[in-house]
Formats: sequence, structure tokens, C-alpha cells
Amino acid sequence: MLSRSRARTFLEQALERGADNNAYEVRAYQITAATKTVGELLAGRHAVLTLPTGTGKTVICGMAAALFLAERPDLRALFTAPRRTLLSQLHSRSRWLSPTFPAVAVGTDPREDDRHVRAAFNYGRLIFGMPEFLGNRLSHGVLADELIAQLRLLIIDEFDHFLTLRYRARDVAVTFHDALESLLSRLPDTCRLLLVSATTPEAPQANGKPTSDGADVEAALDATARVAFRRFLDKRLTPAYVTIAPRFYADFIPHAQIIAVAVEDAFVQELDLAISEEIGLMINWISGAVGFHIDPVYVLPRLALILDGKLALAPGGRRGVPDAVAGLLGRLQWLIHLPDFVYEDMAQDVGWFWEETFRYGDDLVRRYPVDIRRIDDPPENHEGVKAMFPAFRSKAATVSAILARHRGNRGVLFFRNVRILEDMAAHLRAKGHDLVIVHGAQSTTENDRSLDRFRTGQKLLLLITRDTGKRGLDLPEADFAIFYSPKSRDDVTWQEVSRIRSTLENRKNTYILFYDRTGEAAKMERMMAALRETTHSKDIRTVAAATLCESLAAYDYGER
Repeated sequence: MLSRSRARTFLEQALERGADNNAYEVRAYQITAATKTVGELLAGRHAVLTLPTGTGKTVICGMAAALFLAERPDLRALFTAPRRTLLSQLHSRSRWLSPTFPAVAVGTDPREDDRHVRAAFNYGRLIFGMPEFLGNRLSHGVLADELIAQLRLLIIDEFDHFLTLRYRARDVAVTFHDALESLLSRLPDTCRLLLVSATTPEAPQANGKPTSDGADVEAALDATARVAFRRFLDKRLTPAYVTIAPRFYADFIPHAQIIAVAVEDAFVQELDLAISEEIGLMINWISGAVGFHIDPVYVLPRLALILDGKLALAPGGRRGVPDAVAGLLGRLQWLIHLPDFVYEDMAQDVGWFWEETFRYGDDLVRRYPVDIRRIDDPPENHEGVKAMFPAFRSKAATVSAILARHRGNRGVLFFRNVRILEDMAAHLRAKGHDLVIVHGAQSTTENDRSLDRFRTGQKLLLLITRDTGKRGLDLPEADFAIFYSPKSRDDVTWQEVSRIRSTLENRKNTYILFYDRTGEAAKMERMMAALRETTHSKDIRTVAAATLCESLAAYDYGER
């Protein structure tokens, strides 16, 4: 294995040769990270590299691949990612490798046939491809066995996006997504994995259980998932976890200027309360029907499996759904997903009403009359599915106020749903805004074209879905960002807000909208509290949408 000094010399020469393709300035911690990682890989261990957004993980992966191939010139390496847009970016930013080790992409052109794939693998030393495409080509015998045997390193960027969580009766199970599992099954047993992410799950606590008082169901479920992910990695791969002390990259990581915007909307508040009341009613009725108090922390994430008869309503119970509760469980499943639609302004034709009904007492025998809010469902489509459509509420007006404050700047607007994104795009175009859109329903070519236009244009808005933009997609050209709704996890939020590369020297506002006095406000508060506990460089404050411009103007004046 190359010493660190020799590794630095080798990598500096490789970067210099490839400077016409990508010009990078070598950072000492990147050399250290690449060297430590390759040392583990060459020793026969899988490796997990965890570094914050903004530290140059793409460059480090390229360095690691170069060092690995330099030590093993008879081998080849693969590079994959969870989405085509991200993989395209990774390949583009790794072209500096080509003069030293040819880096090629496969599966990007629909005109490619097996001959093109074989030629690419014969020529390339580092091959970029989606797991579905790579696994399919390997399983169909496109490559000779001798060539497959040379595939001894697989780099997986944003690997945690490939993890699938399945809830079972007494625990949770984790697997890789089917496409990645298929690819792994076609690679040699001697192929080592380099898993890369900014959000690697932490090791479980000594007692092996997430901490939760049971009152916060969402927090309990999230803690359970994190523990399960880490245990899966340890058991499946027994990897070496490679990290670098924060002091070495502190000057390079982003500084988040987060403005939590509290949006008042009386109708949303009333609807949110009605959803909570009916969820509580459904849990009470189900408990009364089966004769025991069901545990929401256990039942809610397993509802689909319970309804399919694969799990019982309680650990150790009999599988199968009693006729008396089948409809109630189906209703409960619909209700627990409804708030996400409401908070994203995707609840057209959803309302609420008062109903005189009953609740079971603590003994689950006696019934007490109650007046309770119930949800008035939207119409069903021809397939009997409740179709959710956009209906702008107060958040839309808040977006307009923010855009007015940043007139002439480039901004990114993040949404969860394609329908609300497209309606907002039409709304903003009608108001004279120049914009481009990126989402999963568009082709990779269309998305790449939109991103290129945003990065090279001026006074332009980019509207993007979060599942497309959250993982590794860098947008440093943006002057500000707006998130239409918050996430609950602080690590994922940090990764997403860091996309625009705000720094202490170049501070950029990130606005996260939430409906005040709703469950979304509680989610926002939990996320901000967790984020404040981190060592990230950040400035977090909450302002009311009604006084947004005045509050920010006063803050800006104080900063000066």
C-alpha cells in the first residue's frame, strides 16, 4: 500500500493530468480519508466512509478508486448511486481520473446495446452505472467470466438510500434494495464494498433499544430504524468505519442559515386536529373490538403487514385481521398518511365535520358518548382510490413573499410531491417568474437539461422534488432555498439544506415552511432541537410568516 506521502504525490499528479476535465484543489484530509479507506479495502474488509456534506466525498471516492487501481492494476471498479441524476453528476465530477484510469458510464444512452457495454467494460477501469442496469447486464452474460472476476471494488454513494426497512412481529429487518442485492449476487465474493454517505447510522445503545417514552410515535419509529440499519451493516458486512476528525475539515463544511417560517392557517389547524381526534378514535375502537389496548408504536409501522395477515395486532398474537376491525385498520392506515398531504397543500376536497358517537372506557367494555371531529374524505377515482390533488393554502402566499424578497436571485424550491410542484410552477410562471423543474417523472435527459440551465442561467428558479434533490445533488449556484415542509430527522435535514453550499463567508438563507399549531410544528421543533445539539455550523431562528419581511430586515440590519 502506498504511504501517505507517496499517495499524495500520486494523486496530485493524477489530478494535474485531469485538470482540464475537473480542476480540484487537494485537501489534506481528503488524502487521509482515501488512504485510510483503501488500506481497509486492500486488507480485505468492506469500508464505510462518513463525512459531512460539503467535504468533497465525490473527490475522495475518486481518489480511493485511483489508489485501489494503482495497487491492483489488473482489476476494475464499479461506481453506483441511487438515482440517475446523482450518478450523472458523480461521473461528470470524476472525469479527472480518465487520463490515469479511464472512467466510463454505461446505461445512460437508450441506444446502447450489449456491444457498447462490453466495449465500455473492456476499455474502462472505473465504470459508472445504475445497479439495475449493471445487475441486468451481468446476469445476461454480457461480460466474460474473466472480466467479471476483475470487478473487485464497488463504490456505493449515498448507500443508506439503498436500505429497506421491514417491520416484523418482534423486531425490524433491514435489507438492501432488490436491484442492489441482484448486483451484489453477480459480483465475485472477493469484491469489496465502499459505502459512502453523510448520514451513516450510529451504533446502537448498550441496551439495544431506542430511547422513547412511547408518547412520540414518530421519534420512536425513527430511532428503531437507525438501530436496525446499523445492526444490518455490522452483521452483513462487518465493515471498517472510516471517519476524519472534524477539526481537519471544519473550514470547508457548510454553514446553514435556517429560517423556520411559522405559517398560520386556521383551516389547516382545524383539519389537523380532526385527523388527530379520528386517529385516536380508531385506535380506541380497534382496542375495544379486540379486547386489549393496542400499542400505536407497534401497530402503525406494521399496518400493511397486519392487513395482509402476515403479522398480528400484538407480538405473539394470532395472525389475521378479524372482520370487526378490518375496516377500522384500513381507515387508520389512510389517516396516518393524511397529515403529510395536508402539510404539503395536497388535500383538495378534504374537510371535517362533527359527529356524535362513542368511545370505549379504560376497561374496553363500557361506552361513553362523545362529540368528535371526523374527516370528510376526498372523492375516490375510478379505481376506488382517494386521489390527492393540490389546493394552495397559506404556504403558497408565504412562498410569494419570500420570492419577492429575493427578486433577481437564483433559488431552489423543494417539494415532496410532483403535483404540487407542477401547480406551483404554473402559478409562478403566471406571475412572471422564469423557472425550470426537476422531478422523477421526467427523463434523465430532461432533468439534466434543466439543471444545466439553472447552473448557467441568471434570475432563475429551480423547482425540484426532494427525492430527486436530497441525495448528493449539489446546487452551489443557488442564492437561497425554500422547503415547502420539514423533515423530522436532523441529519437528513442538514444534508438537504447543505445542497446550496451556504458558508460563513457566503451566507445563504434556507427557508423551511411549517403550519403553526399543528403536528408539523411539533415535528419542526423536534428537528430544530436535535439540529441545535449537533456541532454543525448553523444559525437557526423562527419567524412568523405574517411578519417575515420585517423580521428579516431587522435581522439583516443587526448583522451589519
